[in-house]
Amino acid sequence: MPVISQPGNRRALLSHRSNRVIAVARAALAAMFALWVWIAPDQPAWPSPIGYGLLSAYLGFSVFLLRAAWSDWWLDFTLSRPAFLLDCAAFLSAILFTQNAEGEFFSPYFGFFAFLMLAAVLRWSWLAALAAAVALCLGFILITWLLDLGGLAVEYQKLIRRASYMAAVSLMVVWLAVRRGGVVVDVADLPDAGSAELAPGNALHWAMASASASGGALVWQSDEEPWAVLHSAGILGNGHELLPPDDERLLAPLPPALFDLTRQRALEWRESGQLRASGAVRLPAWATRFRLSEGLCLPIRGAEGDGALVLVGIPGLSQDDLALGQAIAAETGRMLDRAKALQDARAAAAARIRTDLARDLHDSVAQSLAGTGFRLAALRKQVAGGEVPLAAIDALAANLRDEQLQLRQMIDSLRQADAPRSQVDLVAALAGMLPGLGEQWGISARLEAGSGPCPMAAARQFHCLQITREAVANAVRHGQANAVTVRLSETGGKPVLEIADNGLGFPAGQVLQPRSIAERAAAMQAQLEVRSNPGDTVVTVTLPAGDRL
Repeated sequence: MPVISQPGNRRALLSHRSNRVIAVARAALAAMFALWVWIAPDQPAWPSPIGYGLLSAYLGFSVFLLRAAWSDWWLDFTLSRPAFLLDCAAFLSAILFTQNAEGEFFSPYFGFFAFLMLAAVLRWSWLAALAAAVALCLGFILITWLLDLGGLAVEYQKLIRRASYMAAVSLMVVWLAVRRGGVVVDVADLPDAGSAELAPGNALHWAMASASASGGALVWQSDEEPWAVLHSAGILGNGHELLPPDDERLLAPLPPALFDLTRQRALEWRESGQLRASGAVRLPAWATRFRLSEGLCLPIRGAEGDGALVLVGIPGLSQDDLALGQAIAAETGRMLDRAKALQDARAAAAARIRTDLARDLHDSVAQSLAGTGFRLAALRKQVAGGEVPLAAIDALAANLRDEQLQLRQMIDSLRQADAPRSQVDLVAALAGMLPGLGEQWGISARLEAGSGPCPMAAARQFHCLQITREAVANAVRHGQANAVTVRLSETGGKPVLEIADNGLGFPAGQVLQPRSIAERAAAMQAQLEVRSNPGDTVVTVTLPAGDRL
């Protein structure tokens, strides 16, 4: 499917101008036909003032249509069907007035026929081309039969051969028309596309560049907002305005249109895909504030809202611009949807980061401060009893240094979110952490890991350590436990982490999964199980096999 627009490049004289291509081809065929008939000694085969008159009239009409294609898109469109019928008549007349008995002058019917097929495809559709092909083939046979009746010996073998060529060309052109994709434009790559506030203005400038327009205006109304945003740029002035909810200038369901306000005429695109000429211009009410003459008015449909786009100052306007404009409007709607989706994704990511950070601070800093409070209360009792617990104070200071190091590691991991993943040993990490936890909470904390090292990704290990911290803190603060055992084993290729304590356990019938621990287990795609009896509470986390984090 060809991309027919490159933003920022000025379009060439005939680029994306099928009406001009058709007009130039028609004029060239008419001129060459007249030239060869004039210089060939045996042409026309049937000399007649009528033949010369028809040829001269067709040449003059071709020049007139050529001028209309360059200067008046309305006239070019309204004359397109009469001109096509005249072209068909010229094709059949070419056969009638150039066929002779010797057959020395090769009739230009193939050139005319190919031109008519391509013109039908460019102007309308493959159905129109197919209908024209059938009519022209029948006309060709009819004209040949009339020549035969008029006394000109017709070689039917040659007739069949030429008719087969015409049929083959027809099928090829129709097939190409069916396969021909719609008009497409480059996918927009906008700066700051993730900002819903900046996206409409950026989209307007992209649309203007894609259509080579010197001015434009865009209104966009998000489904989440009651008001619409109006942006203008280029010769319509650089502006940005919010249209209030009760403003009558908001969106109206209007069809895509190529308009000329000065002459009050427009080409509107029907839902069936056909163009309709209208003697009245229908524009959105908000567009009346601008001094518009002619241009494109295009509705924008998106999953996140609706809008409308007006483009003016497009050089050499034609009906092709309406198809191009609709492709631009469709891509504009998609880019505004992408901007909103990206903004929502960024907001969701920021919310997740805040949640993760709050959970990490709760499981580490908050619990560490709580444990320090427990230790200080015990030290106060010792000091009040006349003791000088220097060893306990030194141990507390060491625990605080360890917690500071843990906090620094957490900060570093946030700063290096894109760093390569590393493998660490969970057994070694737990063995290094549990003695400090035991001292911090004044309990017995031991590790049982008979299966040797347990390597895993650093992010997964971090979750496991924080789960252990939270489980120990809960066991002491809520269960009044004085001993915790952490077991690390493997079942069916899956690492299993168990934190067991001898505390009071949950109240009868109220065994719940601690929120922070449950969130971390879900983040690792792990299975969490909590069972509790007086003197025996166990938190079991079964990790997924393999290293997914």
